[in-house]
Amino acid sequence: MGTRFPIAETISVFLVVVSVMSIHSLTLRKIPPSRTAKASAASSLLVSLFVIFQLIDENIGFAFLIPFAIATYFVIYIDIQTQRIPNFINLILALTMTIAVVVWRFFNQDWQIFPIIIGGVTLFIIYFGLNLVSRNRLGMGDVKLAYAVGMASASFGISGMILATLFAFALSGMFALGLLVSKKANLKSEFAFGPFMIAGTWLSLLMLSSFL
Repeated sequence: MGTRFPIAETISVFLVVVSVMSIHSLTLRKIPPSRTAKASAASSLLVSLFVIFQLIDENIGFAFLIPFAIATYFVIYIDIQTQRIPNFINLILALTMTIAVVVWRFFNQDWQIFPIIIGGVTLFIIYFGLNLVSRNRLGMGDVKLAYAVGMASASFGISGMILATLFAFALSGMFALGLLVSKKANLKSEFAFGPFMIAGTWLSLLMLSSFL
């Protein structure tokens, strides 16, 4: 994986935790409280912190995952409760991740950012196509989130993007099957897909990081 920088890794995790705590009440003030949403969001956040601690490396530039980790908690919580992802979260997330990779490229001339940007654009286009085919059953909030998901998963190239997408649909499929078997839903029922997109991304990064 290259030279380790424990200080940088610890600071990165600290920034994520402090950021989530600082804007928690402000961001969720209009969202009904939910133990399920909070537990799901907190669990995903813990996974993201672990992955970031494993991946933050000056030679690789995974620092741009920090905004994605911060957004993880809020996207999952809000999407579970409202089945929508606010535009302002998707916009801020896309901008901060894009700016982060550009800034990192400025200080690290050998680091390639085009595969990451292309990954974000490509997955956005794919999800937009799925939105059209599904006649909006896959929401536009998920389509917009796909840009950030594509950037994060493309850290490991196209294999990372493919694996993250497969994880997302596999996890959501198992969840839907569980609802059908338990008779808590039917074939026309809808549920939040954003959490599975994010969970799939972190799981793919966690799996692929072991090969660094």
